[in-house]
Amino acid sequence: MKSTQETIVRMNTKKLFLISLLAIMLVLTSCSGIPFSRTSSKSQTGNYYQGTDGVIMRFSDATTPPSRMYYYEGGSIDDNAFQVMVDVHNIGASWTKGALYVSGYDPYMINFDEIDIQKGSAWSDCTFDISSFLNGGFASANCAGVSLSGGTDGRFEISTRDLGHIFGWDDSILSGLGLTVSSTGSGSYSVNANLDSLIDADVYNLGRGLIIAMSGLSLTQYNGLNYNGLQTGAGILAPDGPDFPGGEMNTVVFNGEVDNWPQGLDQTDKPITFLVTNCFLYTTYATPQVCIDPAPYDQGVKVCTPRPTTFNGGNGAPVAITSIEQENTRTKVLFEINIQNVGGGTVMDLGSMERCSPYYPGRLTTQDLNNVYIIDARIGGQHLDCTPDRWDPIKLVNGQATARCEYNMEYATAKSAYETPLIIELGYGYSTTMKRSTTIKRVI
Repeated sequence: MKSTQETIVRMNTKKLFLISLLAIMLVLTSCSGIPFSRTSSKSQTGNYYQGTDGVIMRFSDATTPPSRMYYYEGGSIDDNAFQVMVDVHNIGASWTKGALYVSGYDPYMINFDEIDIQKGSAWSDCTFDISSFLNGGFASANCAGVSLSGGTDGRFEISTRDLGHIFGWDDSILSGLGLTVSSTGSGSYSVNANLDSLIDADVYNLGRGLIIAMSGLSLTQYNGLNYNGLQTGAGILAPDGPDFPGGEMNTVVFNGEVDNWPQGLDQTDKPITFLVTNCFLYTTYATPQVCIDPAPYDQGVKVCTPRPTTFNGGNGAPVAITSIEQENTRTKVLFEINIQNVGGGTVMDLGSMERCSPYYPGRLTTQDLNNVYIIDARIGGQHLDCTPDRWDPIKLVNGQATARCEYNMEYATAKSAYETPLIIELGYGYSTTMKRSTTIKRVI
């Protein structure tokens, strides 16, 4: 077993964060414990990057909750108990972290064991500006499992106590693994990690890096149950892929009781509606082949010609890269990446995901909604220069937006066109809702 190692690296804050927190800790593919899976048409064809869904949900059956319930006056808790059971299924192409919430009912009449509705209390959540965070410009925060401190002078410290606990995998190889990244503000950075396991530093796409970067946010803080049905832990579901054909699914159970009954009421005049809100982190991943032509104006035989790329059928995610326009010059390749919300839900800012809960005491603003981030945009080993910049928000307007990226020619002297993959990953929060109504009748 490896002992604690200290590495001194010199790089800017943004690169440090991506390398240390994403590359060192990303071992999601080695962690199993998947209780449910099934094959899909995408699994059978091997093309997992299609479709417009991420995490879908459905009521487990017609009786949870039923369309009609009875209140037994003077009865026991068991007599008036019921359940809201919801199946969650990650049928998209990204790893995800998420939670469910039940709302819409009368809290006087109905009580859920997992939901504590406070009267007039002011809770605080854990949010931060993603751009400021990666540039060391935050003040301080203390979220579940992660502590942050620093300032605009370049001094900061990021530490995790137990990665296994953050992910809810106390019996995994992440149990007891901690990491501290600190800077004195002089350009030197210290990375201290307890490397008890071998880490695959190359595996961080498909949502794994996003989950690590957002591990400090608790999606269950405001009366939520995570995808594992717990009030603590990350609640992570694996995507549809070769390791988990069909994608991981689970059942989340809320235990309810008809607690109080208004005097003189025989049955509810209108049905009571249970609203289920699904909130999760997700990424859109695409690797189209693009044509790099260092001599775009020269005539002659070439293996490829730059042309637009269109994605038909989505990317296995609720936010789609619909098309990529390309323009070549002698020194740069310019890409226009067109993005659209195609999942039928709401796009939320990553830093505001705790506000996705219907029990969040404040209100959502336009700053909390419709923000998508470029997590990765590269060709070969070169990260593209993008507008907005990586980890700066792309604001969707009427569900659509365009990002622009530049690739600097590395092999301009070759004078020969060639094809190469353009790797793009977008990160965002997402929310969907569904509802079911029930009528309650008193039984004397």
